[in-house]
Amino acid sequence: MKRKKSSEKNMTLSGHLRELRRRVIICVICLVVSFFIGLNFAPELVAILTGIGEQYGYTYIFIAPQELLMQYFSVAMLASVCITLPILVYQIWAFVRPGLRRNENILLIAALIFGLICFVLGVLFAYKIMMPFMLYFLMDLSAGSEIAASISVQSYMSFVLSTFMIFGIIFELPVMSVLLTQLGFLKVLKGSGMKEDADGYEIRYHEHAPYEVLTTRWLNYGEVLTLKGVEEMVEVYYNSRQYNRRIPPV
Repeated sequence: MKRKKSSEKNMTLSGHLRELRRRVIICVICLVVSFFIGLNFAPELVAILTGIGEQYGYTYIFIAPQELLMQYFSVAMLASVCITLPILVYQIWAFVRPGLRRNENILLIAALIFGLICFVLGVLFAYKIMMPFMLYFLMDLSAGSEIAASISVQSYMSFVLSTFMIFGIIFELPVMSVLLTQLGFLKVLKGSGMKEDADGYEIRYHEHAPYEVLTTRWLNYGEVLTLKGVEEMVEVYYNSRQYNRRIPPV
């Protein structure tokens, strides 16, 4: 066991690329297989989702010959992503595990597991509570209108699936926030030069620990999050001490 861990830590760049290729192939195979499985049950899944609106008087049409078929493909793809997601999460963890400290490893496992659980809870919340409420509200809002609604299956399914994704991501935000807080990045510490020049650089940051930077004059919040991702990737590979060989300069 110790020899296996040692070989993982001393793996060359080509070894890492082979391992990455192997894990990507596993995820792609799972995605393709689960897509065809989902395609087999796509009509039933579409019927379940459209049934939510039918309870409130919605009727659907399709205005192109291939429109209903394309919705079967969309639902099958979403189902395949949901099936593959746990496998993808495991493959990500297994790939970066050799470069993590013990506390970072525990933090990453907890973030991946709870992030997945929160995403599923967000989708269930949208399916059980928000979708019925929104469909009822929108139908009731147009009840007094003389304009008849002709809702295409594509528009309805796009609305439903995007709602599921939005609430899944919203429910994941607390996990992401805790993870980024624990990792730490661009902190404005008391007594530091960055703290003294914060107003001049238009730096917005958390006023309480861990005092992380949110935005600056030159970086918006999204760009700061991108830098955090790069910082974490570099830290993982540096701490792993896997790249102790280099190509001599020419």
